[in-house]
Amino acid sequence: ANGSTWVDRTNYFASFTANDDNLQWYLSWLGDALVNSFIAKDDLASEMTVVRNEMEMGENSPDQVLFQRTLAAMYDWHNYGKDTIGARSDVENVDISRLQAFYRRHYQPDNATVIVSGRFDAAQVLGLVAEGFGRIARPARTLAPTYTLDPAQDGERDITVRRVGGTPMLYMAHHAPPGAHPDFAVVSLLTQVLGDTPGGRLHKRLVEAHLAAGTFGFPLALAEPGPFIVGAQLAPGQDLDRARAEMAKVIDALASGSEPVTAEELERARTQWINDWEKGFSDPEVIGVQLSEAIALGDWRMYFLGRDQVRKVTLADINRVARERLRVDNRTVAMFRPVTEPQRAPAPARVDVAALVKDYKGDPNVALAEAFDATPANLDRRSQL
Repeated sequence: ANGSTWVDRTNYFASFTANDDNLQWYLSWLGDALVNSFIAKDDLASEMTVVRNEMEMGENSPDQVLFQRTLAAMYDWHNYGKDTIGARSDVENVDISRLQAFYRRHYQPDNATVIVSGRFDAAQVLGLVAEGFGRIARPARTLAPTYTLDPAQDGERDITVRRVGGTPMLYMAHHAPPGAHPDFAVVSLLTQVLGDTPGGRLHKRLVEAHLAAGTFGFPLALAEPGPFIVGAQLAPGQDLDRARAEMAKVIDALASGSEPVTAEELERARTQWINDWEKGFSDPEVIGVQLSEAIALGDWRMYFLGRDQVRKVTLADINRVARERLRVDNRTVAMFRPVTEPQRAPAPARVDVAALVKDYKGDPNVALAEAFDATPANLDRRSQL
């Protein structure tokens, strides 16, 4: 049993050998936990260590830190620019009443979907779902839709992270359409054309030229416009600025149309993508998790429609999207530069203003300002031309 939270959804799941008793118990437990959990202060205290440990693992990982800083630089207003795990100060200081209020508002049947994958009798499972969840009352409240969208980026953005340890790393990120948009399938294949190993363009131009140790690319299929990122991991001693310049050349050649995607590149990327999808479709746990991602996009059928969209991508599609999305003004460049002694400003701290002014006494020799008559006649008398 496990659970996870990502930007658009939280899921809880259990995997077990096909067993009617276990399935019945787990569905019953989910129905009960959905609305009857007691979010206790003691549980918050015990889980704090677990969450803090996870947070510290992320803080000590150069690639995770660079990823978070990249998103923060890309988004002015949208919460996709915030790390899912949250700020350390929020995690360490959140009040239990806020968690309880969040649970009561969001853990309701109109905001949840039950997913069952694997070997089971459909009619029996529908009966168990009706038994476990059908008795839960419809909530009286309504959830407000989100409405924040960033405007189109209006210039290249740069972010540099300097920390002790690790090896140099480079990201080039661009804004993409939502995961449900037909062009997202095109973005997925475009990212593969650039970031695949060993057939991708970046591998050939950076790794084979000994400018980087490895290259990669990944798109994020999100409910609202998200990013797609290509990057390079460098070995100690390799020049980050040279790698950046070469990566920009590769991407700009695609964006300008001077080196368009070829039919061979498109078909290789499509074949790899479809093979990965079919491999996942043979694993019930992967199916369940991927369905939860599709539901976060708006509908479980996006799991299958997304595959169908990939099948239909044309050469004209992928080169059009390359021209539209790989533009410099749509780009955020992020670099991790390892250093031996980071130069840090003093750590942020609040000021206790009440303590500061508690015994304050002002200057006893206060000069009184002139008692000025602000009538038009007096203003005329006191004015000089």
